[in-house]
Amino acid sequence: MNWGRAKTILIIMFLATDIFLLVILMRTNIETLKIPQKTIQETVKIMSENRVSIKPEQIPAKRVKNQNMIMRNFFYEPTAAKKILGNEVTLALSNPEQYEFQYENSFGSLYIQGNGFRFQNKKVPVVYSASQLPQAEAVSNRIVSALDGLGFTKGTTLLYNIWEQDGIYHCDVMPVFENVKIYGISMHITADCEDILTIEGHWFEPIEPEKNEPELLLDVTAVLTTMALESKESLVEITDISHGYYASNEFLNSREIAAVPIYVITDRTGHAHIYDARTGTKVE
Repeated sequence: MNWGRAKTILIIMFLATDIFLLVILMRTNIETLKIPQKTIQETVKIMSENRVSIKPEQIPAKRVKNQNMIMRNFFYEPTAAKKILGNEVTLALSNPEQYEFQYENSFGSLYIQGNGFRFQNKKVPVVYSASQLPQAEAVSNRIVSALDGLGFTKGTTLLYNIWEQDGIYHCDVMPVFENVKIYGISMHITADCEDILTIEGHWFEPIEPEKNEPELLLDVTAVLTTMALESKESLVEITDISHGYYASNEFLNSREIAAVPIYVITDRTGHAHIYDARTGTKVE
């Protein structure tokens, strides 16, 4: 018997078996990462029967990872005020027990208390001309650049609710991580045609996602079905479904927090229905 040839045949057979098993494993993993189309179709049917309008293609088939987002308070140290005001500042108020501080210089003033803060630019406002108001996108880009100069890193801020009154623009800002929105944290900003005038609210910077938990999140189809069965409105039309993170208000006085994974279901009126993706509980 030619043992060398037999050995080669055995090696080829084992290799083929390994490749076959690998393909099966990969296919199984891919399937577990996606919600079956049959489940999506059944969800659409249940929602339609309960007067909730949605199209199958609006439901994300890809399952979301079960991981929290670690967030750090922008003012986890009061000296972080120098990010906004610069190095030459005067401490006008210091109450460490209440975590209350106020910093001043010629540029502006910054008041920090608990989980919130307020920045006031000392410049004289230069309002936009009523006949030459810029597009919202241009205003948004200018404010994002100005925020970056004050220490709020570009790419971690998302502006929304942009509006103008008497030549001054107003907007709200929320944090994002790799284009994923983080709800429950926000700042309100006013700006003239030169710079930011005021910033007020609370702010946490996204640091990194936690390691994946072994338990799977609820499928968005399960949350949608629950929403449809519990809906008390006469008719709901869903326009968008996405995932994000949510930070509860009760933890916003901490130095670091973990924002939890959520599903955000937006209806035709623009209202965002937010659900905890771990439990299916409605958050907002």
